[in-house]
Amino acid sequence: MSLVEKLQHLQGERNQDEFAAHLGISQGTLSRIYAGKRQLGQDVAAKIARRHPELAFDLAAFLLTTDIPTEQDELSA
Repeated sequence: MSLVEKLQHLQGERNQDEFAAHLGISQGTLSRIYAGKRQLGQDVAAKIARRHPELAFDLAAFLLTTDIPTEQDELSA
């Protein structure tokens, strides 16, 4: 199960506004994370981990894999 799927599972019956408030982030940020249009930065990851420490490993793995520049990133720059 991906990090996004785990977040959606934790959201449960709450709407995005409620769940985003629970996490301490904006609804727009949550929506962009769900849509894959926003990478999860350290600040957002820390807020999520404070509310859901069981996701700490997933968040760390996500940050490590998405914050490392790839060859394609370097070619695009």
